[in-house]
Amino acid sequence: MKIAITRPLILLYAALLISLSLHCSWEAAQRRGGAHRFFFNEVWGYLMKGEEKAITGREPLTDLLYFGVTVNMSGRIVGSCTRPALPSFTVKPRVHLVVYKQSDPSFLHFCLNKKQPIRAVLIDDIAACSARFDGIQIDFESLKPDDGLAFLDFMSDLRKKIPDKLLSVAVPARLKKSENDAYDYSALSGIVDKIVVMAYDQHWRTSRPGPVAALSWCDTVADYATDTVPPDKLVMGLPLYGRAWPAADLNRAMKYSQINEKLKRSGIKHKQFGEKGPYMEYTQQVTVKVFYENVNSIHAKLRLYKSYGIQRVAFWRIGQGPNELWDTLNITSR
Repeated sequence: MKIAITRPLILLYAALLISLSLHCSWEAAQRRGGAHRFFFNEVWGYLMKGEEKAITGREPLTDLLYFGVTVNMSGRIVGSCTRPALPSFTVKPRVHLVVYKQSDPSFLHFCLNKKQPIRAVLIDDIAACSARFDGIQIDFESLKPDDGLAFLDFMSDLRKKIPDKLLSVAVPARLKKSENDAYDYSALSGIVDKIVVMAYDQHWRTSRPGPVAALSWCDTVADYATDTVPPDKLVMGLPLYGRAWPAADLNRAMKYSQINEKLKRSGIKHKQFGEKGPYMEYTQQVTVKVFYENVNSIHAKLRLYKSYGIQRVAFWRIGQGPNELWDTLNITSR
């Protein structure tokens, strides 16, 4: 059977070829991340001291959080308050110094106590360090539940000390309001300029294995955050890192009989380590489970936060995630 090659048929073939070509181009763009563009009013990124080479200038950042300086037992700032040297940006970001103290609730309780002179010393040191920066972020983690009011008073006094600086606070993710929570989102919103919700560490180093930030968990976190923090002050944090857990905890006590059995069955010999006594070494295969983020999982979170009307996001931290992510982010306004 012969098919007549008519002008309409030629046009149909041409249209099909064009459609196929456009589809292939779209798929290629999607693989490059070009099919997904996310527009935010502000994009914040954490940069760890010592990792300055990780930042290239291609990152579309409005705000750079320089992490950071900590606090010694005398209430003095430890670490350099020097502004980092940065590459050229199309739009120069604001640079904030992060003042952090982690996993030391007893010391923070002492620092926040108005009756202790260490409190005023710390506030004065933070104010002095702020001179070279556009803003200060306070990241005091693991506060005691009953230190909530003291923390609010501290942030209020710091606000008065640096009225011309952008003041932000990093707070842990919350799924709902707790009656005895040191991190009162709503009350802190009345003091600071921005609240960065650390929507990550759903599972952590000592927890059972699990995602750093599952999408359903982020949904609950965002729902609570948008209900308690004004939209112009809310910054949702996203992780760029993963976490690994071994399937077995190998750090354990061993009976002498177990050690002898291991020596016998493995064919290894013990060694004498001087005054430290005998020891042995053996190799054991261990399964390691790793939960991590890629461009698709990060995009899913960005899409979720956009559905809540969130216009500000922060990434922990620069150098840990896929580089192609930055090509999919845009700043809509400053």
